[in-house]
Amino acid sequence: GRVVGALATGKCKHVPYRDSALTWLLKDAITGTSARVCMVAAVHPGHAAESASTCRYAHQYSALQTTSGTKVPDLTAEVREQKRKVDNLKHAFQKALEGDEYGIAWTLESLSGTVQPTRNARNIVEAHPYLSWTQAHQTKWAVRGQRRDRSGIGRTRATVDVPEPRAPSDPPDGRPLADALAAAIRQLAASGDGDRPERCVEVVFEGRHGRPPVILWYPEDALEEVQPPKSLVDAKVAFEKAEEELKRKQADLKSAQEFCTKEKKGWMTKQE
Repeated sequence: GRVVGALATGKCKHVPYRDSALTWLLKDAITGTSARVCMVAAVHPGHAAESASTCRYAHQYSALQTTSGTKVPDLTAEVREQKRKVDNLKHAFQKALEGDEYGIAWTLESLSGTVQPTRNARNIVEAHPYLSWTQAHQTKWAVRGQRRDRSGIGRTRATVDVPEPRAPSDPPDGRPLADALAAAIRQLAASGDGDRPERCVEVVFEGRHGRPPVILWYPEDALEEVQPPKSLVDAKVAFEKAEEELKRKQADLKSAQEFCTKEKKGWMTKQE
């Protein structure tokens, strides 16, 4: 019973064949590796508990009577172990997202497309025909590079050749109003300069202390990418690799189970 239970559940790395001379001699027959065994299960309506136990044992044993009988339990154990590994790596990744030694938190979205103003961002913005430097730009630029303050780090949301004009009710975000934008476009066309202005990027800075996010516009060259900590990147890569390995093992297990089912049905057909 221990041998069949260990093989059927896949919970034991060691199968106790040597616990009994009979199981040791019938090792190959038990798993259907090089022999085929027929089991007769005796049940009686007057002994419901014993009959149910016998049926469970027969069901476990029947799962081993295929050429892949030992493969399914082994793969089941591997999938179970891989799930534990994925859970541990997921917890480590989520912990890394919560913040570094300064409590700076990250999100999945901020791991890519995260930017901050460059040192000479103001000169680049003021030289752009469609954009202007505002007090909000100055505030974000003033905290660039500070590990204890991520308010100057945002994520890109859109990149366009010409931004939509700012509505009069919107706070200053670097874009001009409709009339000023139209005038800037006409002036650029009249100058005969064949070079296109640098593309404009919409950047979203998360609001602090429950405040709404701050949205500002910059030329592309006025922004530089911010790399997340290496420990966070390594945790993400390890978690993603473990997830892919789990999917592969689950697919292998499903294929083995389907093969076992087909093989058992084939045996039943031949016996009939």
